[in-house]
Amino acid sequence: MGGVRSFRIEFKRFDLVKEGDGINSMSLFESGRYRRHSVSMSQKGARWLGKCIEENVARASEQAFIRTFRESDKGYVIRRFNNKHGRYLEITEYGRGGCKGRLAISEGQTQSGWRGFKKELTQLLLPIPVDNKERRSHQRQGDMQSADVTVQKRIPAKDRLGPPATYADLLRVPAKQQQGSNGKPLLSQSQIPKMGKRKFRINFWGLTHIAKAVEVRKVDMLKVFEGQG
Repeated sequence: MGGVRSFRIEFKRFDLVKEGDGINSMSLFESGRYRRHSVSMSQKGARWLGKCIEENVARASEQAFIRTFRESDKGYVIRRFNNKHGRYLEITEYGRGGCKGRLAISEGQTQSGWRGFKKELTQLLLPIPVDNKERRSHQRQGDMQSADVTVQKRIPAKDRLGPPATYADLLRVPAKQQQGSNGKPLLSQSQIPKMGKRKFRINFWGLTHIAKAVEVRKVDMLKVFEGQG
């Protein structure tokens, strides 16, 4: 599995790239203000580099430090140098034709540059713990099982809403008629039209009687006026 670690030491940026898909190769990049350097090595060479940096920190009081490493057709040399900016470690990659690449790691304050580089390199080389992989797989399985349980707990629509009923069923009067607060039976929808027709018939006959009474009264008044004339 590949990965990338990027960080800064003083004014330089470092990018440690681990190739993926089973490729046993790593690339270390150093980017300054005007130049960029790089070194390529296997993961075994990167582990050797980490051990050398750790040993250099332990032997910081000594005047010189140099180590070499060889794999296939490449060779690597790590040495400690000193200039006006302070101490630094230089990693040089050699191959056919001479120098292929170089990298300079500044000491930093209280050796923070060397320690930080070694820490980032170790983090990149560490594989993913097996426990984390198993925990992630179990978590995914648990999420799938909880989703299945949720689907099974869903209640069908017919069970939630009950049996279907038509509009005519809703208007039917139950066998036992309910009574209101005054003790009188409540009228159903089917009884309302009949009561309306009966009331209309009563009102019609009442208006007829009133009209006849008005006609009789009108005739009586005409007779009275004729008698006075």
